[in-house]
Amino acid sequence: MQMWGYNNKRKAEEKGLELFGVGITDFSFNLDGEEFEDEDGFTAYISSGQIDSFGHFLLYRADGMPHAIGLEQEMAATEYVEAELPSSAGACFPAKLKGGSCDVYMSSAVEANGALWTFEDGDIYEKTKTTMRHIPTFESFINEARAVKNTKSEKIIFDSPADMAKGIIDYFKQYDYTLEDKYDENWYSDLIKKNFIPTNKNTSTNMDHQLNLTDENGKKVKGAFGLVNLYVDRDSEKLAVIISIGKP
Repeated sequence: MQMWGYNNKRKAEEKGLELFGVGITDFSFNLDGEEFEDEDGFTAYISSGQIDSFGHFLLYRADGMPHAIGLEQEMAATEYVEAELPSSAGACFPAKLKGGSCDVYMSSAVEANGALWTFEDGDIYEKTKTTMRHIPTFESFINEARAVKNTKSEKIIFDSPADMAKGIIDYFKQYDYTLEDKYDENWYSDLIKKNFIPTNKNTSTNMDHQLNLTDENGKKVKGAFGLVNLYVDRDSEKLAVIISIGKP
């Protein structure tokens, strides 16, 4: 399987028409496994779509199908690969592509142009000029971070926006931390309803942000931080969050 990404919509359309074949004029960005005959006369399938890439994005194969998801931070991409894609293959790219395009080929090995790193079955490989250097997945990264920074990370699944909004706040409260005033239950509830509901239509949506943690008096705690990564769990189609907390 091979996937391409473009910053320019016109160039993406040109690539789609090139793959679809000469004379095909009905290419669109909502193809979902459309069957066609390739240049060698074999049956092939094409999918297409558009995503908001935020800062980074993944192109990957899961369950034999192509997928794409946008994420704000690169750390969120490693978290997502570790939590959701342990049996998949693909690559992570910056939102602003060098030359405006990228591609990834996924077969017995993963080869990518323009990628920050590739991944296969939970292992992440950082691209360098001459080699692919293995880097830790999210789980091993957190284990190492815990040893030096007292970092804890947990995945939680919720049944409703209200449960998730309250659950995020309560998670930090159990460690005697509160969040900045902006990030209250109403703020999270509005964010979730706007971007993740209905869940079965938003399985490619992913958002993350880093938080300063304060004590019960609202004073910032030096050395304490929180990282919240919100998304939809693909298996259950329920709201999910990975919360990381660093304590001084």
